[in-house]
Order: sequence, then structure tokens, then C-alpha cells
Amino acid sequence: MRRLPLAAGLLALLALGCWDDAERPVESRLQLTLSQDATTGGPGDTIAATGRVLNIGQMGVRHPVSCLYGVVFVGVKNPDGTWFDNGVPHPGCPDFCCGTLDPAEAAVGDFNFDGRIYNYDHVPPTLHFTPPGLYTIVATFGDLEAHGEFTWRPSSNTALYAPGAPADQW
Repeated sequence: MRRLPLAAGLLALLALGCWDDAERPVESRLQLTLSQDATTGGPGDTIAATGRVLNIGQMGVRHPVSCLYGVVFVGVKNPDGTWFDNGVPHPGCPDFCCGTLDPAEAAVGDFNFDGRIYNYDHVPPTLHFTPPGLYTIVATFGDLEAHGEFTWRPSSNTALYAPGAPADQW
């Protein structure tokens, strides 16, 4: 007979949530994927890549949000391992913190690589293409990274690779 009141009391404590949430196991799990539409390209082509992070955990995950690339960063590394920079000036803007990626919520970031490099040190700005080689696509979200690769092939028009090549040749 005494077991019934004791069991009812324990159930009441559970229902009232008297146990501290910090003592419960917290699970935040994220899945980062990278997709790309091609593995080879060259002048006149565009390689499109999308990074997607999915919260497959039970808790929301706070994260910074960048005014330049949003939640998921997607960029390209040159064959020498340095980050590709197309030379286009970016507006100055502060990152802000934070957003929350709720359970089952996803966020994406995109990057379109067409190999064009602009040189704004000249008036008018000049354009040339990045050299041929094996490039690496990198998607990041916090400490997570996903990678892909593509081969950038040469054009038959070698003038495209010279700084200051006329834009009408691409």
C-alpha cells in the first residue's frame, strides 16, 4: 500500500520537472554535406556548390551569422592551397551573433565558381581567368568541414590567363 503513494510522488516530481536540465544528457548533432554540379569546368563554365548543415540532434545550436556568406561558408581553394579570391570588393559589415539552428532545421550556403578574377587596381578594372588545375571546394559550419574537388581545364585561348585580358574574350 505504501508503494502507491511513493510511486505517485515520484511521478509528480517528474511531471513538475524538478530535475535540473543540466543533469540530463544533452545531444546536439549536426550533419554537414557538400554538393556540386560538376567535377570539371573551364572558362565559360560555372561550377556551383552548395553546403548544407542539418541539425539532427535534440537541441538547438547557436551559431554566428555572417553578412557576407550567411550561416554556412562555401569557398574554393586554389591548387596551391590558398583561398581563391575573385577580387570583387566586399562591403564592410560586421558579423553578428547569433542565430539558432533548431532540431530538424537546415541552413545552406552557395558558391558559384566561374574562374574570373577581377583586378580593381586598374582603371577600368581588368579581368583574367584563374589558371588550370585541381581546385578544392570547402564548406564549413563551426568546426565541421566538407570537401569536394573539381578540375579547372585550360582554354585554347591562352590570352585569357593574362592579367588584363579583354572581357570580350571570355
